Amino acid sequence: MPLSERSVVDKIISQCGKNRVLLVPPGDDAAVLVAGKSKITVSTDIMIASSHFPPSLPLEAVGFRAAVSNFSDLAAMGSQPLAFLASIAVPKIFTEEQVLEIVAGIKRACKRHGAVLAGGDMKCARELTICGTAIGTQRENPILRSGAKPGQVVFTTGNLGEATCGQFSLQKGLNQKDLEKSFMEPPVRVKISLAAAKEGAGGVDITDGLIFSCCEIAHRSKVGIDIDLLPISPRVRMFASKHDLGLLGLADYGGDYELLLTTSEESFKKLSKKFKLIRIGKVVKKKGVRLLGVPVESSGYDAFRH
Repeated sequence: MPLSERSVVDKIISQCGKNRVLLVPPGDDAAVLVAGKSKITVSTDIMIASSHFPPSLPLEAVGFRAAVSNFSDLAAMGSQPLAFLASIAVPKIFTEEQVLEIVAGIKRACKRHGAVLAGGDMKCARELTICGTAIGTQRENPILRSGAKPGQVVFTTGNLGEATCGQFSLQKGLNQKDLEKSFMEPPVRVKISLAAAKEGAGGVDITDGLIFSCCEIAHRSKVGIDIDLLPISPRVRMFASKHDLGLLGLADYGGDYELLLTTSEESFKKLSKKFKLIRIGKVVKKKGVRLLGVPVESSGYDAFRH
């Protein structure tokens, strides 16, 4: 039977232990641990050159993306980044300068999001591999995939598809600098997530695609989600049309470090006064996920298919 990332992850989660140290059971974007009177959020993510980095991507940008992928998981929980650990494995042909370029990118990401590079590990491997671990502080109740309720607004913290178009541009040498920057320096919505956590939001990081993320929330919350709008900017629509890229595919491919959140109408209006948010649908009682009334199933990014 072929490997499926979702299937194997679910089986691993079922074997994880239950303990009073774990405030949130395994299965969300990050673990939330109780440490005395404090709550600590921990996330880990691995990136491999052949799967995650186009050959033309500068090494500094490689390090930056490796760090923000973890910080985005913290943001999805409503957590403030605190520290980052980086385990880096490189081929023997790498130079010291190349390794330090990667570290410079990691440090820049840490500085941007209020964290410190606190250590890590170094090994030799056949291809560049970075495994990061981010640690954050959790002041409010965490944002959970199981936190959606019927009647709530479903919204994103930004447009989708820009990172995928940027990656496409890098691979094809199209020199679309604005889109390429979206891939090289994706945003991490920490400020929005901290404010949303205060409003009791539910949600998830959208790095694995919009439909998958909606299906995750619907499944974990035992609700349905009706999507009325694909959050795609005009420039991405123009790029997609020019290069024959499907809009739904762009929104669902993954790689965008935006958040998919749910809150009450009142809370959404309150948050919208402070942040630029995109309302895309609503939470309903009827199970399943529908796009413009048509049922859709989870696809999104799968490590064994991409």
